[in-house]
Amino acid sequence: MFIHSFFRKYLIVVVREISMTPTLRPGDTLLVDSSRQSFGRGAIVIAKALRPDSGLHIKRVVGLPGDHLAFNDSHLRIN
Repeated sequence: MFIHSFFRKYLIVVVREISMTPTLRPGDTLLVDSSRQSFGRGAIVIAKALRPDSGLHIKRVVGLPGDHLAFNDSHLRIN
């Protein structure tokens, strides 16, 4: 994943992985507000990987604190 700082508040991120396909595809460019601290269900977030050599992870928020998640018959159930 390529990262470039833009006035320290925004990041420009180029997607290199297929984990968010079809929403995000390899080669897509994202402008990320790095100062945002709260996220709701459905938001796309970018987080540093635990291992230094892994770069960043792009994921969608599906559950919030207090939610109960269950995956049954290929369907995600919330609460």
